[in-house]
Amino acid sequence: MKIEGLNVSRNMKLQEKTISTKGGFSDNLAKSYRSATKEELEAYIKDIRKKGNRLVITKTYADVKSYKDTIKSYLKTVVDYTYALNKNIGFWENQYYSTVETINEKLETLTQEVLNEEKENLDISATIDNIQGLLVDIYK
Repeated sequence: MKIEGLNVSRNMKLQEKTISTKGGFSDNLAKSYRSATKEELEAYIKDIRKKGNRLVITKTYADVKSYKDTIKSYLKTVVDYTYALNKNIGFWENQYYSTVETINEKLETLTQEVLNEEKENLDISATIDNIQGLLVDIYK
């Protein structure tokens, strides 16, 4: 059996497609991550201020716990976000950890103040303002 060649022309025209992106995939991913994280951090700061103001008024253990949990969540987000940036910039790491340590000490002091009822409202308010100031310093 003999197979004869087919005279089909194989002249196909290929069109080149180029996808125009204004940055690589990793650049776009990093940009969206930064904007999402910034919005998340701003929401945490607002929530911390609201819970701090409530704590000054009520001075209950439930409000202390809620305030501490919100700050811990905020710090976890900051640590995760900063860790990604610290791959390129290593010298900020020591300063950052000392700030987190200071905030944890301040939170412990605040807990003792509320539970023992040894301090006046102004001392508690000053401690809350100090913690919020430290958190804003981390945010910037």
